[in-house]
Amino acid sequence: MALQKRLDAVSRRLESQLPREIIAVMDTVATQLRLADVQGKAARQGAYAPMFSMRDMLGNVINPVDRLLQGPVLISFFRGKWCRYCIEELLELNVLAAQVRQAGGSIIAVTPQLPRFNRAMAYECSLGFDVLTDTGCRMASAMGLAYQVPPAVKNLFVHFGIDLARYNGASGWHLPVTSRYVVGTDGRIACAHIDLDYSRRTPPEETLGVLRSLGAA
Repeated sequence: MALQKRLDAVSRRLESQLPREIIAVMDTVATQLRLADVQGKAARQGAYAPMFSMRDMLGNVINPVDRLLQGPVLISFFRGKWCRYCIEELLELNVLAAQVRQAGGSIIAVTPQLPRFNRAMAYECSLGFDVLTDTGCRMASAMGLAYQVPPAVKNLFVHFGIDLARYNGASGWHLPVTSRYVVGTDGRIACAHIDLDYSRRTPPEETLGVLRSLGAA
C-alpha cells in the first residue's frame, strides 16, 4: 500500500476514535504554520543546507557532512516515536533504504527526540539507517522548520500522555515541520519536500528519484 494510503487509514482510525473537537484542535497546527509562511521561509532548493553534529541512537556524535563525502544524503525531519504518521514514513523509507544505497546515497532521520527513545524506536521498526537527535531543534531551526507546539495542542498531548519534555529533553515543546530533503555532495539542497500537514507526506519515490539523479550526475 502506498504511504499516503496508510496515512489516510491512520487518520480514519483517529477520526473514528476521537471527538471532532479534538481533531479540529490538532488541525490548527498546519493552519498556524501556513499563516506563518513556513513553506516560503524554510530552506529551499539551491540553498546550502546547514549541518550540525548530532548524537545517534548509541550516543555517538555524527556529522552529516561526513555522509556527504560519500554521496548524496536524504534527510527526513520527523516528530517522534509517538507520532504514527512519522512511524509509517520511516517504515517506508526503510523499505527504500537499499535503493538509496544502490544510488550511492544514505538516509538520515532527524528528530528532537532523545537517543534512548530513538534506539527503542529503531529496534521496534528494524530501521536500517541513522536516527539523530537534533538537540534544541538547532538544525531544524536553521532550516526554518522548527516551531513551538501551540498551548491548546500541548494540553491535548499532555491529556493523552505525550509529554514532549520527557521525549525531547532540552528541546521541550519544540518540533520540526515534517519534511524531507535531498542534499548533494556540494552541500546544496537538491529538493525540499515540506509537509505542513503532518498527516500528508510527499511520496518517498519522488525524493528517491531526485537522489538517483544526483548519483547519476
